[in-house]
Amino acid sequence: MPDIPETVPWKRTGSTLGSGGQSSVYEVETTVPERFPAGKYAMKELKNVRSSQAKQRFLREIEAVKKIDDPRIVKIIDHHKENDSFLYYVMPYDEDFITLEKLIFSPDSAFCVNARSCLAFTAECAEALHKVHEHESRIIHRDLKPANILYNTKTQKPLIIDFGCCQIEGDHTITLVDEGVGTPNYMAPECEAGAAGEATSKSDIYSLGKILWSMVTGYKTFARENPAFTNKNLKKVFPDNPDSWHLTRIFQKTIRESPKHRYENAQKLADDCRCVIYLIDHFPPLERVMNFCPACGQGELIPKEQRQSPVPMHMIFGNPMPAGCVGMHCSVCGHLSACELSHFLNHYEKLYK
Repeated sequence: MPDIPETVPWKRTGSTLGSGGQSSVYEVETTVPERFPAGKYAMKELKNVRSSQAKQRFLREIEAVKKIDDPRIVKIIDHHKENDSFLYYVMPYDEDFITLEKLIFSPDSAFCVNARSCLAFTAECAEALHKVHEHESRIIHRDLKPANILYNTKTQKPLIIDFGCCQIEGDHTITLVDEGVGTPNYMAPECEAGAAGEATSKSDIYSLGKILWSMVTGYKTFARENPAFTNKNLKKVFPDNPDSWHLTRIFQKTIRESPKHRYENAQKLADDCRCVIYLIDHFPPLERVMNFCPACGQGELIPKEQRQSPVPMHMIFGNPMPAGCVGMHCSVCGHLSACELSHFLNHYEKLYK
């Protein structure tokens, strides 16, 4: 890796933070403290300067990030000048941040089987993305994955980084030869190489849904959508953790092949994440609704055929009960309830389609 030119107001500290095919990131410190406050910084340098496409993409990344002012979005404090041969930009560097990838795939992940924490973090990410999407430039990240989201170990807040694949609405897409836009298993179907669809803000919503899956399960995510709702649904993954089953509501509107079946925008996703946190705190998941009393939360619901109460069910709900309805009786508090079973089953089946 070549040295930083003397004309650039930064020098390496010797620590490389990351490296890929197109660029490298390493820790730097300023050589002009009168311009930049003392502290740690990270420099991203474009390695593939011979590729005009890579260069255009790098310039677009700088242009996009400079437009956004949000503490959950990476901030650029310095970058190369026009016609410079050494292409770079510099960001603040905080050792309290670790990549979400490193965190969620570690044995002591703070997110694994912790649906509330996963939802709260996802809501923060979604709100930050909504600002990006709704900015006048209409920026789409297109490469959301655990490695491109940092987690602050002190504040538990996210920092979304690496807009190298971003798209600005109205501009042409910069895609390298034979390249899908994004990371396999996290990219939306319309971003895959050869796909006919166009990347939109809903492409980022799809990817964030996949990230949420990895957070709560601690697993590498799956290819495409179907396994999430068949052999890998959360009830089967975590049979003893009903709180996590509530997340299926989020996956219903994120991990969907067709963009029209996803949330309208990222703010809707953030709002629903907070709604599901409320559901976790107050209600059982849909999969358990027919098993536990909605009144006391302790008793088992007994079908009318098995109850031994002296009060006939028809005296409460009518005789006969409407077609398709069933009466249930709590074994602890005696609460009586009726359910339109066909309606319940139809909605339940939609969870995993």
